[in-house]
Amino acid sequence: MSARVLLVSLSLFLLMACDKKEDDISSGKSYSGRLTFVLSRTFPTLHAESAVDISIDADGKVGFSQPEEVYFEAVSEKIMAGDRVKLTETGVIRITSLSGNLKSVNGKDYLMVAVSMTIDGELTHWDYRYPDWICAGDDPYTVSDPVSCPLMFRMENALMDEALCGHSCCNNWGNTCYRWKLVLQPA
Repeated sequence: MSARVLLVSLSLFLLMACDKKEDDISSGKSYSGRLTFVLSRTFPTLHAESAVDISIDADGKVGFSQPEEVYFEAVSEKIMAGDRVKLTETGVIRITSLSGNLKSVNGKDYLMVAVSMTIDGELTHWDYRYPDWICAGDDPYTVSDPVSCPLMFRMENALMDEALCGHSCCNNWGNTCYRWKLVLQPA
């Protein structure tokens, strides 16, 4: 019985020791990197990115570059229920404000980011009736803050590869993914 207790204790000690390999990121270090918003959709096939540079100084102050508007356009066709369908989509991604701060939660360091953004677009549905495409619907839309804030990025993940926050949803046409990606390196 005591051998089991010793093995369990040793296993827990090793797990805790392995978990600390990069967790000791002090706020006394400076970092720079990139925060990227990615919009992707399966139909119409769409991939758009809006990125800002980020800096974290040794005192923990977080700064962001000025975000630029990103315009996107997509056109896709497919056969649905025996009918030929085409979707066209145009729009713009606008990031209107960003702020951030460092926070330690359960001994792990996180970058907390508050962001305000909108995606304004127009989705047009076309049906094919030989020999022409016929407009079957034209739907303008606005999506505000598609990922709940504050975004919570683990610093260790951002320094080793990337840290992600996101949200996916599905509609009649396919899947849409809204994703934030943070990549950092020591400055």
